[in-house]
Amino acid sequence: MPNEPLILLVEDFPDDVKLLRDALEKANINNPVREVWDGEGAMAYLKGEEKYENRELFPLPGLILLDLDLPKLSGLEVLRWIHDQPRLRSLRVVVLIGSENLSQLSAAQGLGAAAFLAKPLELKESVRLLLTLAEQWEPAEVSA
Repeated sequence: MPNEPLILLVEDFPDDVKLLRDALEKANINNPVREVWDGEGAMAYLKGEEKYENRELFPLPGLILLDLDLPKLSGLEVLRWIHDQPRLRSLRVVVLIGSENLSQLSAAQGLGAAAFLAKPLELKESVRLLLTLAEQWEPAEVSA
């Protein structure tokens, strides 16, 4: 596995996943990316449970791109859970937020969200925001 920290993408819409992957590629952010499609999957990944128990294949991420509007468990519930885990609290989480979730910005920020990407995402704007994020991103040290 490459030495670049992993990016965990937590998003339930395939079109948004494709757009984010395209934006990462155009921004020359070559970190490995893993995807989970709901809040329960995000928590299982971060706990190293079920199919994610092999940390060589599924290392802890250096960055999480987290949609707030997820099935099973919301992004805010996942963010609250991360915030309550002492060994995960230092993870950098960027929240993907739609206009219907604007009222949740302060809650997400209070739970440690490092930044926000507005949806609907456009490729050009996503590339610009990801480049800005990459300039400021220093992956957190997280123990396995």
